[in-house]
Order: sequence, then structure tokens, then C-alpha cells
Amino acid sequence: MLSTIYESESKESSKESTNEIASIPLFELFTKLLTVDNELLNAFNINLTNDMKIFIKVILDNHPSIFSTIESTINKIVVDNKIDTKDIPELVVLVGKLYELLYKSKQINVKTAYFDIIKTLLQISFVLLVDNKNNDENNTKNISENAVKIIDACIELIKLKKTIKPKFRFC
Repeated sequence: MLSTIYESESKESSKESTNEIASIPLFELFTKLLTVDNELLNAFNINLTNDMKIFIKVILDNHPSIFSTIESTINKIVVDNKIDTKDIPELVVLVGKLYELLYKSKQINVKTAYFDIIKTLLQISFVLLVDNKNNDENNTKNISENAVKIIDACIELIKLKKTIKPKFRFC
């Protein structure tokens, strides 16, 4: 697991800062993710495809500040050690920022749909950050599972808007 790579660093950092979700910056967690086979992602059925790896590499190289945005949003969402409906607006805003980054970026040329890339990126981010913070495995699994479900629902709702067209017109 990726978390075992940072085990000693994580314990020291978590003692110093209990209010922050991650003791290791998300940027570093993603950098390490590209170099190791991660059992943690497999536990949540998150598949890291080649397109995802390319996308992560490109944003690590060209848009590293987005990881700070993702991390701060996740910190706000998980500050109460749970994920619920109050957190959905924060996720939708984050999805919008990531979609805008993908849409405007000329360096990213992948065949996978943008929303699928965003969904996977956010799922990985939640799993890595929550796993990095929590020592309680049951709480980590519960928060991560709920995050994955809510991210799926948010993405599907946004995609639904593109597929359903109104059949009536306003005068």
C-alpha cells in the first residue's frame, strides 16, 4: 500500500497537525502512485488505466496547483469525519474546475471521457488522503466508500444534463 511507504512520516506529521486531512501533500501522493502498484485503489475497485496515468503525469508536470485545490476541498469536506449531502455542492464545484482544466489544456490528449477521468481522479484523491490521515481502518473505509459513491452520483447527474434535452419550449 502507498500508505506504508509513508508510514513513519505520516505518524510524525499527524501528531503535529490533527486538523489537516493529509500529512503528506496530495501532489506527493500522486507522484508516488505512478511508481508503485497500489493495493489500496484495488480495494475500492478503482482502476488506474493508462489514460489516467498519462493524465496524472501531465497535470503533475503542467498544473500542479490543482492538487492543492483538490486537497483543500477534500479537507473542507472531511473535516467532520463524514461525507454527506452537505458536501455535494463542494464536489460539484471541484468537478467543474477539473473539467475546465481538462477542456482548456492542450497537453492532455486521451481517449477516455473527461468525466470518467475526473471521477477517477477524485476517487483516488479521497482514498489517498483519507487513508493517509486516518489510523482507524473502518472509518477510513467508510469515508472512502461514501466519497466514491457521492462522486459517482455527482458525475452521473452532470452527465445526465448533457443527455436529456427538454421536449418543450418556453414562449
